[in-house]
Amino acid sequence: MISRRDFLTTSTAAGLATGALAGVAMTACASADSA
Repeated sequence: MISRRDFLTTSTAAGLATGALAGVAMTACASADSA
């Protein structure tokens, strides 16, 4: 069984990774639009 702290750590890490990927994608789209 997964503990609550492990779940929070995993979901936080996943959220940060998702946010980073979204940021990179939006930055790439923005630079492509301005090019």
